[in-house]
Amino acid sequence: TLFAQPKNKLLKKRLRQAKKQLSYENYQLALPVFQDLWKLDSNNTEINFGLAKCLYVVRLNKQESFKYFKKSLSDYP
Repeated sequence: TLFAQPKNKLLKKRLRQAKKQLSYENYQLALPVFQDLWKLDSNNTEINFGLAKCLYVVRLNKQESFKYFKKSLSDYP
């Protein structure tokens, strides 16, 4: 739809920014971005993986991160 495109474009831009922070190992900065992105698209594999990685490293919360790791793998047979 006409209105979905700007949202999708914004999501892709924010995802690129978050992934860039991951590449620099700036997990603390990437975490809130991935949390916001997850609210927009909780089924996106890259978002789930990035959120899981941030939670694992920043909060050292393995249990919480595992559910997102598991969801990120659900797209793969």
